[in-house]
Amino acid sequence: MMASRLVETVMINVDDFADSFLTCGTCFTGYDTCERAAKLLPCSHTVCRSCLDRILETQSQATSLRCPICREDIPVPAGGASSFPPAFIVNQLLDLLATQRRDVVPKCRIHSNQELLFCETCDVVFCTECRGRSHAAHPSGCESLSDCDTANVPLCLSNEHSGVGTPTTSGTSALNHNVISFNVAIKRCTEIMLYKMHLCIQELDRAQSAVSAELDRLSINKSLCVESINSKFSEIIALVERRQAELLDTVSRLANDKHRALVDQLALIESEREAIRRECNSLKGILDVRSISKAISYLNDKLDTVTSLTEPRENAFLHYQDCMLTRGLRRGQRQRNALTSSTSQPPTAQPMLQISDRVPNTTGELSAVSSSPLLRQNTDTSSNSTGSNLIDIARCLAAFGRILVSTTYPALCTAHLPSQLVTYLIAKASIQAVDYYGRPQSTGGTDPIDVVLTDPEGRSVPTELFDMGDGSYELLIRPVTAGLHQLSVQILSRPIRGSPFQLSVRRAQQRSWCFTEGSDGRGLIQPFAVAYGPYPRTNGECSSDGTCFIYLLDTGNSRLLVINPDTGALHTTLVGAPLVGQAATGIAWSPEGLWIVNWRSKRVYLLDPWTDKVVQSIHSSLFIEPTSTCRCPLTGSLYVADNGAGCVFLCNPVTGSTRPFVGVGVQTSSSNEPNLSGSHTTPRTAEQSGDRSPHSASTLFSPEPRNFRRITGLCATDSGELVLSTGSTIRVFSKDGVQINLLTPPIVRTENTPSMGRTTMPAPRAVSEATYFERSPVGSTLTLNTGSSRDARFSLNTGPLGVDRCSLSGLPPAQSNTAFSPRGQFGGVFAARPPISEDDFPSDRLGICLLASYSDRRRSGVVVWPQNAWCSIRNESSSPRSQRSVQSSTSPNPNLSDRQSCDSPNCVDFPRPVDCCPPYLIEAEPGLRRLAGLVALADSRQLVVVDQGAQSLCRLRYA
Repeated sequence: MMASRLVETVMINVDDFADSFLTCGTCFTGYDTCERAAKLLPCSHTVCRSCLDRILETQSQATSLRCPICREDIPVPAGGASSFPPAFIVNQLLDLLATQRRDVVPKCRIHSNQELLFCETCDVVFCTECRGRSHAAHPSGCESLSDCDTANVPLCLSNEHSGVGTPTTSGTSALNHNVISFNVAIKRCTEIMLYKMHLCIQELDRAQSAVSAELDRLSINKSLCVESINSKFSEIIALVERRQAELLDTVSRLANDKHRALVDQLALIESEREAIRRECNSLKGILDVRSISKAISYLNDKLDTVTSLTEPRENAFLHYQDCMLTRGLRRGQRQRNALTSSTSQPPTAQPMLQISDRVPNTTGELSAVSSSPLLRQNTDTSSNSTGSNLIDIARCLAAFGRILVSTTYPALCTAHLPSQLVTYLIAKASIQAVDYYGRPQSTGGTDPIDVVLTDPEGRSVPTELFDMGDGSYELLIRPVTAGLHQLSVQILSRPIRGSPFQLSVRRAQQRSWCFTEGSDGRGLIQPFAVAYGPYPRTNGECSSDGTCFIYLLDTGNSRLLVINPDTGALHTTLVGAPLVGQAATGIAWSPEGLWIVNWRSKRVYLLDPWTDKVVQSIHSSLFIEPTSTCRCPLTGSLYVADNGAGCVFLCNPVTGSTRPFVGVGVQTSSSNEPNLSGSHTTPRTAEQSGDRSPHSASTLFSPEPRNFRRITGLCATDSGELVLSTGSTIRVFSKDGVQINLLTPPIVRTENTPSMGRTTMPAPRAVSEATYFERSPVGSTLTLNTGSSRDARFSLNTGPLGVDRCSLSGLPPAQSNTAFSPRGQFGGVFAARPPISEDDFPSDRLGICLLASYSDRRRSGVVVWPQNAWCSIRNESSSPRSQRSVQSSTSPNPNLSDRQSCDSPNCVDFPRPVDCCPPYLIEAEPGLRRLAGLVALADSRQLVVVDQGAQSLCRLRYA
């Protein structure tokens, strides 16, 4: 049983209290502070002033009056009613009631005289009168509340509150209910709320004080920082302005000196003109022949003097430069001042205002790592380092900026030109700057040079100019058309001595040397293959000094000739067992020796050149007619081409195992395990392989089986790609045996096609659609078709090379006869690495070149594919220009997208050269015939090629 306990409190009614204590007992009007101010009588009763004035007016005696309450005689003060003392207690009560909040006592709406109660235990409000009634009409208790906003307060409907007047107890399980007046509960909650509010206000005041203090400190620090910044930057600005004034003064001084020299020269020219006029005027009317002859002699002398005055003795060149240029550059560290540009201005160097010691951390760094002790130490010492920083800035400003002037006299400058120029080969010319006194300049980088090279059709040929740093300049020229070219060289906008120069460009080059016979006087008979590498000094050891030799297979004479690549002289002759039977047709160099293929014995021999003995041989039942071989630099394996089997085999030189790699019946997409010769079945043709998917990797280019029966040469790149020469095509395979590229022979033009002249482009040379190097010269046959692809969307990034079979299909019949595909044949093929020493060819950015000997009815030569022309395919935009001109010499599979063809794991991503150079053909004089094997030299962009027509071996340049 739960009992309730009523907490009784004394509640005073304000109106009743005012009627009882704050109301005049005479007029029953409430006291105030004006007319009805409370006056205290000597009898201790209180009467308002208005009543006292009325009583005094009605009294006959003015000296006393009777108290209206106790009727006691009260003497009247001299001042009348206003002289009675005020009732201080009444006034205090009035002030109290005026300042204190009047509490509103909530009462029940139904029982207006019943005060509501509040149960602290149950936290509910209730009415005692409503307790005895049914609460069905008041389910929420909201209707019984009045004079207060308690609509959401639940009523305590427990029967334990019956008889709340007296608290009850019901044992240990009873719960005492504390019931107080609802008004008191409101007051208590209000006091608690006001207390909490006061605490919050105190905290907010404290926070406001802290933030205000921080704002004050921020304003002070801001003022100090602004003052410091203005002070320091004023010093820096003063230093900058001082340096600016020095440079401006230098410019004015130099300009005045040049102006004075030119004005003096003008005055001298004018004085010479006046002297000549006076001399001529003095002879007017004189018929003396002797005087006239004397005047003629005088004028002849003057002509020599006038000739020396035709060139300005001072130039107008003034150029500002931010920093000093690097001087004294060594050869191989040349500074490129102008690249592929007809105008070479002095390079504008980047600003170099550097401070040796690091400036202390900034405000942002302080806020980020304010707890770092090292940072606090740097902050403390920042004031000490300010002076040194300003000294460093002053030192840098003293070296910042210079005025370039040139003492070069263009009329005395010379140019050394190459003896001969050949199309597609880089030639070097040197320009020497000379000063006024005829002395060669010792420093470079200050002379503006204009170099313009034009071909016979007036087109501008790109050139490369290098500042050697010693007063000389190196000019690289690479023409693509034969004929008379004109080279114009100007320094300070004035031509040098001999400019413009006439340069004759030839189509074919002269052989460096030509090897035709052995030491016994017998000439070469059917030379076929050639290799290049070091020659061993002792048994099983290669040359330690890096000397390399050329190894030529003289198949008709059954011998191997070792030739010096520099002079073309015979070093030694080998006649080992692999060479017998006039059947040695393939050779490859390796560190262990020379691998030689003998098609009669169907073996691949490893020959030691030092002992002329066979070290090892590889034989397989799969071999039918092996003809060529090469070694993979990546894996060390051997590739053996077999025209009889129509296949290229992959041989392990250590174990001798052999398996088909590419060719007839090879399925590259089946299994990753190698298929060795012991378990390999008889090769089948591609048509018999019924389990091959039409979209498999081995059918990308759908090579015909007959193409692998006409392999004349093969090579492997450093990254493992296999390159085959198959008659009129060059095929490139990935290291997994998937064909990724197809190169076709050149196209011969039957009539000239006019070309538009173009100006040179500034450095760096950008890849455009029709730059100079990307246009085929007039009458050139170096235009490659797209073979079997016939999809013009795939093209190289080399620009248009001309009209090919793919573009001929969309031309009118009248224009389709301007070119035809020659019935030529490729011989050997070789992947040439960049030279070991690039000093002779500093601008060579051809990358890994693919070289192939080529012969047709019109010409023979070596086709050169730069790296970007044979190992990359990209999808050109379908613009009208790209649709009219075919820019590719490759034949990718049209079923593959461009991204698949380029990003395939089978396609190696080579480092792309800077230049985008198209393929070209190298010719020689006298003309070459029926070319076969070739090999590139490692130390230069030169090669040796076998000429079966002339039964010789010759050395040529290919770049």
